[in-house]
Amino acid sequence: MKRKGFRFSVVIGSALLMAGAVFFFARPGVEAKGRSGGHEGVVLRGELIDLGCYLDHGARGKKHQACAVTCAKAGGPLGVLNESDETIYIVTGDHGKLLEGLADLAGQEVEVRGKVMVRHGIAAVYPFEIHAKKSEGAASQPY
Repeated sequence: MKRKGFRFSVVIGSALLMAGAVFFFARPGVEAKGRSGGHEGVVLRGELIDLGCYLDHGARGKKHQACAVTCAKAGGPLGVLNESDETIYIVTGDHGKLLEGLADLAGQEVEVRGKVMVRHGIAAVYPFEIHAKKSEGAASQPY
């Protein structure tokens, strides 16, 4: 009789251990440390934000646009606040021609096509193209 109870305990214990392992390793949203997901040709839409002021006190939008441009021209980092999921993507690149005049778009709604990268929970976009979003009656201008 004791032997049967022991087998039952081993079977239940093994099942619980396997279920725990599946739960731990298959959780959505958990990425392996050091892994980078690169997705080419992704299109992000949202505001080009001044990361310093946004992270410090939530500043964004038309009221903050002049300050965002000033901060960006002084070398402050910029990010795209993606409108679909409110993820912030740090704008990165080779700091060549594409990023040179980007400060003038700070605080505006933009459309960015580029490579999205994620490492250790930090999201970034390496832009191939950045366009100011069309306002009514205005044409979209590529940056």
